[in-house]
Amino acid sequence: MTFDRMDLKIAQCNQRLKLARIGVRVYRKEQRLLLRATFPPRPGSTRTAAYQQWLALGTYASAEGLKHAEALAKTIGGDLARRVFDWTPYLKRQQPLPERPLSEQLAAFRDYFLTEQGYSLSTLQSTYVPYFNQLTRTATAYPHLDLKTLIERTLREVPAQTRGRQLACTAFRQFLLFVGLDASDLGRYRGSYNQRQQVPRQLPDDATIAQWYQRIPNPHWRLVYGLMATYGLRPHECFSVDLTPLQSGQSVLWVGQETKTGARETWPFYPEWVEQFALVTSTLPTVLPGTPAKALGKRVNTQFYRYRIPFNPYLLRHAWAVRTIHFGLDSSLVAPMMGHSVQVHTGVYHHWLTRRDQQAAVERALPTAPAAPKNY
Repeated sequence: MTFDRMDLKIAQCNQRLKLARIGVRVYRKEQRLLLRATFPPRPGSTRTAAYQQWLALGTYASAEGLKHAEALAKTIGGDLARRVFDWTPYLKRQQPLPERPLSEQLAAFRDYFLTEQGYSLSTLQSTYVPYFNQLTRTATAYPHLDLKTLIERTLREVPAQTRGRQLACTAFRQFLLFVGLDASDLGRYRGSYNQRQQVPRQLPDDATIAQWYQRIPNPHWRLVYGLMATYGLRPHECFSVDLTPLQSGQSVLWVGQETKTGARETWPFYPEWVEQFALVTSTLPTVLPGTPAKALGKRVNTQFYRYRIPFNPYLLRHAWAVRTIHFGLDSSLVAPMMGHSVQVHTGVYHHWLTRRDQQAAVERALPTAPAAPKNY
């Protein structure tokens, strides 16, 4: 059964549950099935009221697995309706998390990250897994050290004053808090890396971007290029977009959930590029389902090199962001389109945002400025 057909089966299952007035839904994350409903707080939670939560089933996304998930959804839905739901049968009885081996702690964090937090596997693999692998190697070399000491030793192996060091600190902080340990000491390892200092200043201008689109001989890769240039997408996000709205005459583009920062909407700048870059009629290159974001990004970079494009793919995204500034869009509107926070957006594009505001102030002031003295 293909993944597309499985998604259809899951949708049909959820429709049956909805018609039966059962407040539980079935979802698929990668190759596993989960349930989502408004559950009471789990044992040990600080929450007092019921809220939307995931329940991992450990069941594969197969015909038999879906049959089991639907039956369980009906049972749980009935328990929730009668207010007799009990977490006990669904929670593994194991020793306290801080006392378990590192491999089990990391596995538990992985399940928590993907199910309860709802993040994508690609985010886990790109942002957390490299540092967790490094931590595992450190633990193998120094088996006598406690977890916090192992993490600090691992952090010191990541180059200081880099984005990598900051990502490692973020990953280990979340992991320590999940395990139940204090993570406040990790702040001293973050360094003073400033992301806006890393943004390239030599961006391709819009005429150059349009010219290089025409020079790409492969129509599938022209579409990838056009999507990044027109909508400011990350390279891997081009393979998770829904082009259906464009085909029906709309301009908004929907970026799928299985991306670095989850689902979002974004708009074209320039709108004319939707037609000029044939975004409606072209098709994307074929990729295998479940290909990690990092691998997709590497493949896009390879194609840029192959076609001798004189700038890297991410500069199309930066150019899009700067273009919205010239259009006068507020950063609070643009940031969600790019899939990051306003704080990150203003930090990265501070130079251009400041210049936009300065230019606007000058344009407001000039019409009312006193005339210059005449030189007789």
